[in-house]
Amino acid sequence: MRYGDTYSHCHTNSNSYSTVTPTPTATPGQITLSARGYKVQGLQTVDLSWAGAISNRVDIYRNGVLHLTVPNNGFYTDHPNGHGHATYIYKVCEAGQGNCSNQVTVNI
Repeated sequence: MRYGDTYSHCHTNSNSYSTVTPTPTATPGQITLSARGYKVQGLQTVDLSWAGAISNRVDIYRNGVLHLTVPNNGFYTDHPNGHGHATYIYKVCEAGQGNCSNQVTVNI
């Protein structure tokens, strides 16, 4: 049992007890994020992939700023559209919640 789970016994008139088993609630898991940066016709592109998020949508952060919120399908391609060399730091969080992935650094 985890903190916050309820566990009780019900008393019946026949002096027997029945056990009520709590229904577990979804607990946020560890989100793991990986990334791959490359260029397409000279423009920066970053593929993000993650696992472990349980919400319907995730927030994607680039360089510490909320970039956008997308469906939680485990994959997103970002187009910073910069030229030359750059470094980006990404993380993915359950939308509107504090459960976030590891940060990944992409050098393009």
